[in-house]
Amino acid sequence: MACPTPAYSSPQMHSEIEMEMGMGRSEIEMEMGRSSPAATRIDSSSASSSNVADPMVYDVFINHRGPDTKKTFAGHLYSRLRAHGFRAFLDQHELEGSLNFPFQIESAIRTASVHVAIFSPTYTDSPWCLEELISMQESGAPIIPIFYKVKPAELRHGDALHKLKMKKNKTDVTQPRYDSATIENWRNALYSVAEISGFDLDGVFNRDKNRMLDKVIECVLKRVKKTKLHVAKYPTGLDEKVKAFETTVLKRHQYSEKVQVLGIAGLGGMGKTTLALELFNRMSSKYNKSYFLADVRENARSSSLHSLQGKVLRGLTQLDMNIDHIHEGTGMLKRYLQSSHVLLILDDIDDGDQLDAFLPIKDAIRSDSLILITCRDRDILRKSGVEDASIYKITGLSPQHSRYLFCFYAFSQPYPLRGFEDLVDKFLMACKGLPLYLKVFGALLLGKNDKFC
Repeated sequence: MACPTPAYSSPQMHSEIEMEMGMGRSEIEMEMGRSSPAATRIDSSSASSSNVADPMVYDVFINHRGPDTKKTFAGHLYSRLRAHGFRAFLDQHELEGSLNFPFQIESAIRTASVHVAIFSPTYTDSPWCLEELISMQESGAPIIPIFYKVKPAELRHGDALHKLKMKKNKTDVTQPRYDSATIENWRNALYSVAEISGFDLDGVFNRDKNRMLDKVIECVLKRVKKTKLHVAKYPTGLDEKVKAFETTVLKRHQYSEKVQVLGIAGLGGMGKTTLALELFNRMSSKYNKSYFLADVRENARSSSLHSLQGKVLRGLTQLDMNIDHIHEGTGMLKRYLQSSHVLLILDDIDDGDQLDAFLPIKDAIRSDSLILITCRDRDILRKSGVEDASIYKITGLSPQHSRYLFCFYAFSQPYPLRGFEDLVDKFLMACKGLPLYLKVFGALLLGKNDKFC
């Protein structure tokens, strides 16, 4: 996607870039050269043929007016986003030493899951900010507007761009600083983004910057695309399992006034972890903090429960704290997760002590949070206070889905090769719908088909 930028080689843009990123004029001239405006526009096709490295993917792009907010609100927002584990783009940090900053900015805008536009008193004086705003709109990613010492109505006003409509200089009265079409594009972008419900420092926050930062972070957490966990090579029959879990367990407790603690119980190899992974991917975006603690049974044997508490603490808060024992870990989890909206999945629990290390957080987190536990033994869940009605008993795959899964692993297709129908039926009868057996025996058959002919 080409970025519709003004002429970066023009004197006013040199001045603008200096102010926004702190670059010297000689550096800018070396970068942009003395070429024509068309030659200095960002163009994805020309950039891809150059020696530019592959662009980094960002979670959040911060569009801001440097002199107004770089060392205050924008800088503080950047630090907080980084502390939450987000890859945020703030030009001062990401462009240091760059020899192709227009392409890097365009790539950051194009890859970001969320854009934050910080409107400040001199924002509309900057063509650089306005061009970024247009590119943000064209990317299709959501934009979170922040009104920092300005009102939304001021941006929608027809004179918001009055400085950019001025003549180039007093003696040249025939040529405007920017053409009317460019001004109109900027005005439309300002108007449409200012119409979005955002965060007004002078409004409900009453100039409390920290409180507004907290709310902005909360909003970003809800909108940034989270990395999906790998579920299964062939997720056969998974939609049916998810639906069954939702109808028999999840929906029964969704209006509860206390933290939901739900379980998935069943034989080993039945697909409990696979179902939990799929549920995590589908539900994690609904929570401010989410973490999947895998293989608790195995990891508790090889390390310690308080080390697992540390993993959960890091996963949910990005805090890397030294935990000496389980009681300290429980206290830390409750302290740092106080009032948090949490999705926590504890996978493959096999001992009540393991649950005792984590379940006390239900007294600290928000009441609409969810803790999901997978376990082979239903009694362990009951003894830890999980109600029978909150435990989903997972069953094997249906005959049709069993056939699909076995054949995918045996023949890389959902049905048997000709002549193997009877053999497949025998395997299916022996496996009794257990996904692990179907995968193992199917994989053993792969590539050995000629031996059974």
